Amino acid sequence: MQRVTLNRATMRVAETTKVSGRVTAESIKYGVWAKKQSAPPRKRLFARFLLAAGAMLLSVTSYGQAINSVPYTITQPGAYFLNKDLVYSPLTGTAISINSSNVILDFGGHVLTGSRTFFSPNQATGVALATNNQPIENVTIRNGTISGFQRGIFLAGVNEGASSTGHVVEEMHITAITSTTTVTAGIDLGGAQGCLISNNFVNNVSNGIGSAFTGIGQCQFIHNRVINCNIGFLCASANNSNYLESNFASNCGTGFICASDKLRLHNNSLYDAILRRNTNYRR
Repeated sequence: MQRVTLNRATMRVAETTKVSGRVTAESIKYGVWAKKQSAPPRKRLFARFLLAAGAMLLSVTSYGQAINSVPYTITQPGAYFLNKDLVYSPLTGTAISINSSNVILDFGGHVLTGSRTFFSPNQATGVALATNNQPIENVTIRNGTISGFQRGIFLAGVNEGASSTGHVVEEMHITAITSTTTVTAGIDLGGAQGCLISNNFVNNVSNGIGSAFTGIGQCQFIHNRVINCNIGFLCASANNSNYLESNFASNCGTGFICASDKLRLHNNSLYDAILRRNTNYRR
C-alpha cells in the first residue's frame, strides 16, 4: 500500500478518472491506494464455463454408465441410463441384456424401438434379465418406452431357467409400433418372485403383464394399465400368492386370469373385459 496526500484535486480525480485496477475516493480519504487487480472479462467467462462443464460431467458420471447403442449387455452392478432413443434391428436376440444383480436401468424418458411390424414379425426382446441363466436379483427398470418387440421386458432368464427375484419395473410404456402388430408379451415375469410392477402402461399386446409360468409368486402389481390386448393381467401360478391393487384392464378378451386361492385383488377395474379363474376375489 502507498500513502497519498489528500486534497480536493485528488478527490475529484479519484471520483472521475478510470485507471487500471480500482481507485476509490474512500480509499484516498484514508490515505490508502486500494488497487485490486482482476482477471480480464474473457478469462472470467472461460473459468466459469470450465466450472459449469466440470459440474455437469461430475453429475453425469456419478449417475451411471450411458448406453449409446444396442445390443448392450450389463455385466456389473450399478446404474445405467439411455443417452438417446435407440433402435434394435435384428429379428432375434435381446436389445439390452442384464446379467448382473443390483442394477438400475433408467430409460430417462427415451424410446427403445425394435423392428417387429405386421409384415416382419420378429422374436426379439427389448430388455431381458439373466440371458446367461445365472441367478439374478434386485434389478430396477424404469421411465421409458419399449416398442416393436415380441416381448418388451422379460425378467426370468432364457426359458425361465434362472432364479430371478426382487425386481422393480415402474413407469414403463410397452407397445406395438402399430395397432395391427402383435406383441406376445408386454412385461413377462416368467418365474420371477418378489417383484414390484407399478405405474406401467401396456397396449396392443397379446399378454399384457404377468406370466403363464407356474413359478411366479409373492409379486405386487399396483397402478398398472393394460388396453387393447388378449389378456390383461396373467397370474397363472396355482401355488403362490400375488397381490394386485388399483390396476385397470380395458378392451381385453380377458382382463384378469388368476389361478391361485392365495391371490388377492383390491380395487382393480375392468372395462369391456372379464375376470376369469379367480377363486378368491377380495375387494
